[in-house]
Amino acid sequence: MNHAAAGLPGLSRDTGMTVLLSIWADQGATVVRWERGASPTVTSMGLGTTLPLLNSSTGRAFLAWAPRAPLQRILDSELRRVARNPALIPGFTANRAGIDELTTAIRKQGFSSVDGKFIPGLVAAAAPILDWQHQAQAVITVVGVDPAAIAVNSTETNALKAFCESHSVRRDVA
Repeated sequence: MNHAAAGLPGLSRDTGMTVLLSIWADQGATVVRWERGASPTVTSMGLGTTLPLLNSSTGRAFLAWAPRAPLQRILDSELRRVARNPALIPGFTANRAGIDELTTAIRKQGFSSVDGKFIPGLVAAAAPILDWQHQAQAVITVVGVDPAAIAVNSTETNALKAFCESHSVRRDVA
């Protein structure tokens, strides 16, 4: 993980975005490294911030690529909250089928993204650093203000995916 953390300044420079490294901890997806981008990102979020599974790109990346057991308690809590207030995540059904649909779409795309509803004005995309079992050991997130930056095949999301792939353990290597 130290090698990935050391590469955050380069990813920030390449994308022009703020870059976060998060790990899964007892309370959820927790920001442990933060590299400020060229453009200032105004937010109260910082080191130690715990991000939700369903509303954040970081949480969604863990949801799609991490083992389910460690996430289950937090996922159940968030699903109950969304079921009581479906407006929290428009277009999402707060049940197992909704989770399966969301994670399938994220895996197919190769990254997760949110469009500024979780933190108004900020957009984010996140991708996992995978271990030999193809499970997320950490998640790298790029944060900015331009919605075009989180589009499929944007320069920024392509750089994010390439960075994460280069720091993941390849399954074809013994």
